Amino acid sequence: MSSDMRWLVNVAMPHFGIKRVKVTYKETGKKWPDIWVSLNKIPVITVTEEWVRQSVHERRKRLVHEFLHVIGYRHGKINGLDYHTVPQFDTFSKKVYGDIVNGN
Repeated sequence: MSSDMRWLVNVAMPHFGIKRVKVTYKETGKKWPDIWVSLNKIPVITVTEEWVRQSVHERRKRLVHEFLHVIGYRHGKINGLDYHTVPQFDTFSKKVYGDIVNGN
């Protein structure tokens, strides 16, 4: 199991109270989207080769973004931060990820 998947199972899932999720990999040859979630009975997060190319913290921040969808968040302004589809503008997921890393 990769370090990202261990982090997902041992840190992210308990943090968000998510019991089950499936992660799949798909080669798309595209830069975007590089990760998305299908909200089924068991949520399915799909990652691509572009997601794999990101730094460990960027990959995990993007996983957090998808987990936020799973628990019901939708894009927009949240507490003055942007929950955005474009990662560099997604200040909300960045803050939530930072809180997780810092044990909050």
